[in-house]
Amino acid sequence: DHIEWKDVPKMDYMSQVIKEGLRLHCPVPFIQRQLTQPADIEGVTLPVGTFCTIHLLNLHHNPEVWDDPWTFDPSRFHPDNIKDKDTYAFVPFSAGPRNCIGQHFAMNEEKVILGRLLRKFNFRLDPSHKVTRKVAAVMRAENGIKVFSTP
Repeated sequence: DHIEWKDVPKMDYMSQVIKEGLRLHCPVPFIQRQLTQPADIEGVTLPVGTFCTIHLLNLHHNPEVWDDPWTFDPSRFHPDNIKDKDTYAFVPFSAGPRNCIGQHFAMNEEKVILGRLLRKFNFRLDPSHKVTRKVAAVMRAENGIKVFSTP
């Protein structure tokens, strides 16, 4: 009934499901950085001090990066399928020197909590409640998400 620390690294498919959920519904839809050195992008030089916004929601749904980007498909994150992707194609916790220091803890915590819940309950969405995405500094559902659980 318990998930031990040694079990967490074995939860490969759970990792794929969580990552695909984060890709489809990234918790932070955009990040902003200020350049500390000039950057050349396709022949245009951006000077020091320029603010750059990276739209993670768009990146994670870019059809040039992800086939059928609005479809939930955890197999995208199978090691054989992700190995050739650019390391910056999926960045739900940001990337580089200012990434989320708690991202590994968050992933492990999600695996344990979801693993324990899914062992005890079945979940289904309330079909009468429409879930609408609200894009804000932190992504959320406009009017919540209603689910039913049964043992």
